Amino acid sequence: MTMRPLSIPRAGPHTPLLSQVRATARSHTLVIVLGVLVTIGALDGPALHAQGPAGPMVKITRGWALDRDGLVKVFNAVGTVQVIGWERDSVALVGSISKAARFFGGGNRRGIKMGIEGDQGAATPRAEFVLYVPAGAVIWVRGAATDISVEGLSGGVDCGSVSGAVRVLGDPRDLVAESMEGTVEIIGSPSVLRAKTASGALLWTGQSSDATLGSVTGSIETLRGPLGRVRIETISGTVRLGGTLAADAEVVIESHSGDVELRLPAKAPARLHVDAARFVGAPGKPDGGAGKRPGARAIALNSPGERSPLLTVRAFKGEVRLLPAEPARTP
Repeated sequence: MTMRPLSIPRAGPHTPLLSQVRATARSHTLVIVLGVLVTIGALDGPALHAQGPAGPMVKITRGWALDRDGLVKVFNAVGTVQVIGWERDSVALVGSISKAARFFGGGNRRGIKMGIEGDQGAATPRAEFVLYVPAGAVIWVRGAATDISVEGLSGGVDCGSVSGAVRVLGDPRDLVAESMEGTVEIIGSPSVLRAKTASGALLWTGQSSDATLGSVTGSIETLRGPLGRVRIETISGTVRLGGTLAADAEVVIESHSGDVELRLPAKAPARLHVDAARFVGAPGKPDGGAGKRPGARAIALNSPGERSPLLTVRAFKGEVRLLPAEPARTP
């Protein structure tokens, strides 16, 4: 297999001596990256020009040194980006790009930026990237018709696509996951979570002390838990709240015309405040009184205390349903 040479950043004439030493040390780190790329390349076979959806594709391999908490930015308008965390202070990229595309990438030990570009007026080039990065790195990925997958990272993750699917597996410190039309699936427990879609479905299996989920018409579903401070907003998407609640949980769900399903553990205490056009499965009678709607209830489930989990649900036109918890699913 013929390997393309790795692009090693060079120290310029005005670079301080310490930076020159670091540039020299960087080349030694890249020897390790090269070994990984050779191994992966051997599994992939010869670097042939494969035929992809955007025409002929050519394989690429690149490598850089990066601090374990460094920043990586990736731009790919069409195709796929798969990011995998590993226990090395380096970045290895393998994949393929449209034959007519130009790859750009570079930086230093604190940060790397990469992507592809094509000629003005030509078809948008396609790329399929598999990127190995330090597990503690901060990752930023953007695409249009791009499927994005991230796994095994403990640093910050920020990824967004227009029509592609976004899938995150693991427990990053901070997570932002967005897609306009594609699905967003999160299997993990980030400390802080921000996820939203327009028409795509959003599924979260995990726990967090601070989470905000949103959609326009897409469905939103939570599983497993325990959930802490969670806010869910949608215009017309269906909301399904499942999983356990932390002892001090505060969950707020707001919907204009979408239905809301609450599937809470059978014996878990909770305080439930609902303001909806209709409330199905609620014990007791409506609150009644001036200005109260038929679906307005304040319910104490399983003898809660003053500090028991609090759920507030507002559904202007939608229906709220209180249902038994479903058996745990395996992601």
